[in-house]
Amino acid sequence: MGRVRSPANRRNLAWAALGLGALAYAVTLTAASIHRHDLFQSGYDVAIFDQGAWLLGHLHDPFSTVRGRNLFADHFQPALVLFAPFGLLGLTPWALFVFQAGALAAAGVVLAMLASVRGAPAALAAAVGGLWLASPLVQWANVFEFHPETTVPLLLAVGALLLERGRTAAFVLCAALACCFKEDVALVVAFWGVALAVSGRRRLGGGVFVGAVTLFVVATKVVLPAFGGNLDYYSRRFAGDRGTSVGSVFTFVVEHPGAALDQLATRQNGVLLFALIACTGGLALLAPRMLLLAVPPVAANVLSAYAYQHDLHFHYQIVSAGAFAIAGAYGAGTFARLRPQFVRAAALVLAAGAAGVTVAASPAIDLLRHETPSPHAAAKRAALAVVPSGVPVAGEPDVIAHIAQRRAVYQLPEPFISRPTNGEAWSDAELRRRAAAVRYVVYSTGALDPGLESEVERVPAMLAKRGFRAIFSRDGVVVYSRGG
Repeated sequence: MGRVRSPANRRNLAWAALGLGALAYAVTLTAASIHRHDLFQSGYDVAIFDQGAWLLGHLHDPFSTVRGRNLFADHFQPALVLFAPFGLLGLTPWALFVFQAGALAAAGVVLAMLASVRGAPAALAAAVGGLWLASPLVQWANVFEFHPETTVPLLLAVGALLLERGRTAAFVLCAALACCFKEDVALVVAFWGVALAVSGRRRLGGGVFVGAVTLFVVATKVVLPAFGGNLDYYSRRFAGDRGTSVGSVFTFVVEHPGAALDQLATRQNGVLLFALIACTGGLALLAPRMLLLAVPPVAANVLSAYAYQHDLHFHYQIVSAGAFAIAGAYGAGTFARLRPQFVRAAALVLAAGAAGVTVAASPAIDLLRHETPSPHAAAKRAALAVVPSGVPVAGEPDVIAHIAQRRAVYQLPEPFISRPTNGEAWSDAELRRRAAAVRYVVYSTGALDPGLESEVERVPAMLAKRGFRAIFSRDGVVVYSRGG
């Protein structure tokens, strides 16, 4: 018993527990993501990145027919080329699920290492990592399809660890790589520069700030337009009825502070902020300077008119959660200055809380435990078996996520009817050209985007006029083939 209580053994036990927890997270979340996909509960985003990886892997023009624009015109995400080998080897989308869960699991270990470097004892450092792994915010983002920005928390945590170890050049490279997973990450890094300047490292902080802001401007004003894209659609979605750009939102806040406060002071925003703090055990509040990293992503979510950005069940919170977790790791170092007995007790409470949240509220465990295949899913699987590989095809979002490895795959009602919720407006001539090339349509109204029901319901009549005939029908799922 004395051996277990020795400091060295307690450290080893804490790190071993965290390592097993991270491994369990990676396995469980991968299984949950694949299970959800097999149940036809994934869709639009999986289809985008599955097709994107396949196109890049086969050296095709990376034009996403799901998204309606070049893959590099939608967001500044040059890091997507890293997934090309998955597409070349035909491993997507399952390899994407494995990568996503692995990156988020590794982030928990790196956060614990960061807390340890900042002076937290092993038990408290392991609790920091455990809180990240147990966080429903992290797990919800993990099981909700695939998004490249789920890699960002790991890269930011690695960057912080490198910085604490005096490896400034490596930190800059790591931060730059994080920016390559989405353009708005550059704003997080810019605020990191502010945090460094405030802490006394003015030269480094100023350089990071200027470099990050420059990268953001180049990414949004030079690179995206070079590929034929822009952020106008996302800006309009963000602004809602307050204008057409991000700037118009800030103008609205200044000119109508009362109305702006009413829009901000919502229950959803309150829950969002509470969840971000609670998932660090409150430790993030002990490192207010590092919380500056969370300002851009949190502001983007609470100010947005897009309802999903206020919802905890989607990926929009993952960068905010990563910034809060880094602040939590720094906060653990501050907390460790208290009396050792109190710190050990707090570490046990936090570890027990992480375990309790995992058992009671893990989205992944709940998904694996309760979600079972339905006859509708079985019918869709059988329907896809009659669709040849490679041919142009259209279907609902949950269907195209399973057949995206081809040059042309469309989410209904495209390409037969324009889909304005996609942010792209193809000309009538372009739609006719693309519709004429489609050979198979997998039709089912089981998983439609809100607002598209009436448009999709018009498709079968249009198919009949275009020479399509039903070659498969089961449980509300119909496969149409041109010419039968």
